[in-house]
Amino acid sequence: MSTDLLKKLSQDYTNLVENSKFADISIQVGKNSKTYFHAHSLILRIRSAYFREVLSRFENILAFGPEKVILFDKPNTTPKLFEILLRYIYDSTVDLTNLEFSEIIFLLWGAHELCLKELCNYIKNIIIKNTDLVRKHFSLINREGLSNFTKLATLCKKFDENDVDDIKFNNMSTSKVSTVTDSKPTITKTTYAITSNLIQFTPTCQLTIQSNIIEQKHIVLIVKWINEISNLNQTIFYTFNLLQRASRHGSCSKKFHAWCDAKGPTLVIIRVKDTGEILGGYNPIDWCKETSKNVFHSTSTSFIFSLNLQNLDNSIVSKVIDTKHAIKQNKYTGPSFGINDLKICGEFNENEKSRCRKNSYEKPIRNSTEFFSVDDYEVFQVFRKSILQN
Repeated sequence: MSTDLLKKLSQDYTNLVENSKFADISIQVGKNSKTYFHAHSLILRIRSAYFREVLSRFENILAFGPEKVILFDKPNTTPKLFEILLRYIYDSTVDLTNLEFSEIIFLLWGAHELCLKELCNYIKNIIIKNTDLVRKHFSLINREGLSNFTKLATLCKKFDENDVDDIKFNNMSTSKVSTVTDSKPTITKTTYAITSNLIQFTPTCQLTIQSNIIEQKHIVLIVKWINEISNLNQTIFYTFNLLQRASRHGSCSKKFHAWCDAKGPTLVIIRVKDTGEILGGYNPIDWCKETSKNVFHSTSTSFIFSLNLQNLDNSIVSKVIDTKHAIKQNKYTGPSFGINDLKICGEFNENEKSRCRKNSYEKPIRNSTEFFSVDDYEVFQVFRKSILQN
């Protein structure tokens, strides 16, 4: 009998999704979309820590006047996917039938954005059970920043990038996701703006990077430098896709160019052998394997740096000043910035030809200009997304 009553209660909540009666807000999904979802702020607050945090800021506005419109404008969150998330908020059911695998990945991101912890766990477990599909969509998962889920990150580390067409999940039925009432999902920092009856809000997502050399606090600083030197808005969101880890993929120049050429903006992170120094550089243009020994490509927004692990405030960032010699393209070396301002050369333990000697950049990033050996280095493809609506 109690089960039947719960089913009736669940159906009543499902009906609320399809009925605008008693709704006090409308959610516009996508800035240019004409798709609106009527919703009840009380239910959203109870079920989603994200909405609870956001809507608490607008209690006075929501309490009076006409039904307010909320703009939910997130990359890859289509009206189709948002409807699935909204239905889950109301009745704890989720139907993944006939969704493309890429859509399921984006749905996981949306559930993460809304702090729907149980739904995240449910979708994540479905994804990691399909090993072949994870392998085929390895690049997409990294690009969307979903590799910060521990189990998914562990699985992704086994794979190399291999993009193929989407494959459909045709055999998934509607499922009920159990709710843990005492869970406390982490709330991401949120930026707000109000214009008339339109409330705009977009969460600023935490930066993550799959690095064996640096930590989250380091990438926050590096992103700050990228934004400042490139004159970009600080609310740009970044994801980092590992292209090469020298200790895993090989450290010779041939391996570097095979993994990293023609991938757009990249971030290089280097750990110096014996000293443990952390050096690096940001290249906003493509790496390429030129036929001649030394060819330089121009850019005004590259930089090199040295991280002070004891006191990050004392870290060194050095902007390019000789823009014509910003990036050295040499098939016989690894990533190289300027005229030897930062040059990685040779395989591990075979020679000591890597070097930092000030020429094309404004500051030296090492006290010594002598050759050194590299303990390990990583190259990340850099993706940028605007997440603040003006």
